[in-house]
Amino acid sequence: MFGFIKKILGSKSDKDLKDLYPLVDIINSEFDKLKNISDDELRNKTFEFKKIIQKNLKDSDEEINNLKEKYKKSDGSLSEKENILNDIDSIKESQKEIIEKTLNELLPEAFAVVK
Repeated sequence: MFGFIKKILGSKSDKDLKDLYPLVDIINSEFDKLKNISDDELRNKTFEFKKIIQKNLKDSDEEINNLKEKYKKSDGSLSEKENILNDIDSIKESQKEIIEKTLNELLPEAFAVVK
């Protein structure tokens, strides 16, 4: 019975592969663009990727630095300082999402570099 259902709906691995094929095509396309570049140019790609991540984090890094300064200068209550620290933690959590989104955008090119 389960074999019949599996044939109709497909297996989990079949569905996963179907989702991955477009990404594989993009990676192969990026590889074709990069296969003729030198090793030094390839190493520079790492620096490029880091710069893109830093650029995407710039605003939130500035926010964190401003909050840290506010914390240092604060003569306020303990709850005010705790709120500032909570704000910093919240921004750091959002930075993880920014990094993940950026890495996903860079993924095809990054895979092509290491291929």
